[in-house]
Amino acid sequence: MHETNLLYLQIQPDFKDCIEDVAAGKLSKEHFYINVQSDPYTLQDEQNIQIFKNKADELTFSKNFQKLSENHYSFALANNPSVNNDEWRVQFITSKKSNKDTQGLEKDYTSLAISHERNSFVVLGDSLGNISVLNNGISEKIKTFDGAHEEEITCLKVFPSNKVLLSGSMDMKIKIWSLDDGGNPRTFTGHRQTITELSLIERGRNFISCSKDGTIKLWECGSGKCLHTFSRKENKYDGIQCMALLSGQNEETTQTANELEFGTEGKKVVAGHCSGVITCHDLYTKRQIFQIPSLFTSPCTAITNFSQNFIVSGYENGTIALWNLNSLERPVKVFSFQKGTPINKLVTYNSKTVFVSSGIDANIVFDITGKDGDYHVEYLVCEDKTIKSFEINQISGDLYVAGSQGLCSVYSI
Repeated sequence: MHETNLLYLQIQPDFKDCIEDVAAGKLSKEHFYINVQSDPYTLQDEQNIQIFKNKADELTFSKNFQKLSENHYSFALANNPSVNNDEWRVQFITSKKSNKDTQGLEKDYTSLAISHERNSFVVLGDSLGNISVLNNGISEKIKTFDGAHEEEITCLKVFPSNKVLLSGSMDMKIKIWSLDDGGNPRTFTGHRQTITELSLIERGRNFISCSKDGTIKLWECGSGKCLHTFSRKENKYDGIQCMALLSGQNEETTQTANELEFGTEGKKVVAGHCSGVITCHDLYTKRQIFQIPSLFTSPCTAITNFSQNFIVSGYENGTIALWNLNSLERPVKVFSFQKGTPINKLVTYNSKTVFVSSGIDANIVFDITGKDGDYHVEYLVCEDKTIKSFEINQISGDLYVAGSQGLCSVYSI
């Protein structure tokens, strides 16, 4: 099985300040570093980038580094023994907006969701069980739900109406919140371990939740009832760390729809288990459709739908795999990023681009459909912090991220 190693490049967190000091004439010259690593434990190459002005008073960089725009910079690794290509181009992307709420530094933001409109509002869940709603510019808090949960908030979803919020937590509870008046009209209980993910079905009359207790539950919001509990047939206690909702053709069945189910026909859910196994269940027929064995001997920590017939999975050992659901014998492509460090989160965009978060300041964007040996990788710079959650605004293309030490930023991809 061929595996492509995606390099881990780390740039000095304050490199923009270094550039601005020279540009403004505060310093005649300055420098910053770029580390080139195949894993977080082995430094293969450190390159020192010099900044100065030439005779024409133009800002100049050494080592094939250049500024493309206000928040985009490119760097070419020429004749570097760490890579196969003679010239391996990468791009660093810095946030166009960052939340400067210093009070947030004492806590980690652990989950994030955005509204479904151009002028998105942002919802953040933190390690203390609080929920904050920020404006589109992430500069102002619109509303807070202090003590929303008793423990860390692990997942959030905004309903398509943009008036209702769903939250899941390590306290094993799921709650619905009114974004208008702050009310909590319903709390869902039944899971016996941490809630790890939530997915709304169509407009949200039904939703699914998964948990480290090994179950996926299908709920109906109006009644608060759990309509069905899914688990892996071979091991019902195999914890679930992530899931993704898929849409496709209906399976042949003679059963009639539950009167409390809305939009479950043709819907399937794939789940990543602590064992590394991936299972798929049909929400309408309630059948387990397939199971992908644990090929990488590592827990599956992240999963995302890539297109109608493809999914991407991430693992605790830093492996990323692209799967064709019509041919599951082996993955289509396998990548390694930050070996030995868990993949925190995966999100896809435009059916070709994958956003990956792994460890401290190791966040990349790349075209997973590219030709072998020719993957253009972009790095999101977030000041030595860990991105715990991110979501892309499908209208504007902006990427919203949240993470450790109060990290909340917006990137223009």
